[in-house]
Amino acid sequence: MRVYRRIEENVEAFRIGDVINFTLTTGEKVEAMAMREEKDGTLFVTVDCLRDERRMNERATTKGGYEKSELRKVLNSEIYDTFPEDIKEKMVPFANGDFLRLLTEDEVFGDERLEPMNNRRNRIADRGAGSDELEWWWLQDVYSAAAFALVTNSGRADCNTASYADGVRPAFKINI
Repeated sequence: MRVYRRIEENVEAFRIGDVINFTLTTGEKVEAMAMREEKDGTLFVTVDCLRDERRMNERATTKGGYEKSELRKVLNSEIYDTFPEDIKEKMVPFANGDFLRLLTEDEVFGDERLEPMNNRRNRIADRGAGSDELEWWWLQDVYSAAAFALVTNSGRADCNTASYADGVRPAFKINI
């Protein structure tokens, strides 16, 4: 018989699959799962999408890719600002200086797949923690001149026009 327990304890290191809970300054409750251990910290991604859908760009264009997208700017300003100070204090910036980012198609479906993403259930996300409304969510990858890659509400790869609003699952690194 398998028994699954949820325990709270102080840890010196995270393990893949560990889940942390926190509340954004907006009052939104968030869970994030440890996805990969890296040299400078542990990569986490939110278990569910944030409550508010976002578009990648105002217009239906992928010009400049994710690096020049409006959503990247929003992630690292407006959304980052809602993270609690105790989480922000432990965050480590990515190579480009961002503290929040989207996952890539390769991290979800490809050769660099994060271990938890092997389980389709970890690719399926609700719109906001505690919701029972399944959500499509953005990835960084450009699909065409007008569309970015995303994950469907059934955990499969697809794409959507950059100006459509879809779910956001921020990824971030923590070093404790």
